[in-house]
Amino acid sequence: MDIRVSGHQIDIGEALKTHVETTIAKINQTYLDRAISCHVVFSRRNHLFTTDATLLSGTGSGIVIKGTGEDVDVYRAFDQAAERLKKQLRRYKRRLTDYHKSQGDAAPALLGKAYVMRAEEEVDELVDADEGHPVIIAETPHHIETMDVKDAVMRLDLAEETVFFFKNIKNNRINAVFSRKDGHIGWLDVA
Repeated sequence: MDIRVSGHQIDIGEALKTHVETTIAKINQTYLDRAISCHVVFSRRNHLFTTDATLLSGTGSGIVIKGTGEDVDVYRAFDQAAERLKKQLRRYKRRLTDYHKSQGDAAPALLGKAYVMRAEEEVDELVDADEGHPVIIAETPHHIETMDVKDAVMRLDLAEETVFFFKNIKNNRINAVFSRKDGHIGWLDVA
């Protein structure tokens, strides 16, 4: 497994890097044993260290598992992120290991495009003067996979995203699950 440890405007020492590599390897061995890569990024905001850990599953599904941590001590911030990864892997271990079996008969993923638009306070700067559209600063391909709602909720939770689009296996329509402000999960089924 490829483990990358980096710091955003902070230096990462060898002791911290070794701690991260040992912990991530142990998590992979205990819960998944098929992870392809893990990227851990440390940053500092005011007096707190922030850790973002992203684990890419090697189950053939491209599942992304994210964990974050924040503390005044950089080691404790990482330990919080690692604990979040462990908690998610414990919760979904059976479904993650059986995921590739259930996807064998599913239709291939649809290819969509994800756009990132510039967010500015001035509305005039958001609109392209020539075409009248918001200014797009990034465009990436996005695969919309066929799955059921419970798998979509699992993927939303693991990736710590706010919204996840999928093609519903029961009705072949594009659906979305999203995190609500009250902590619940919403499901949008386009009729």
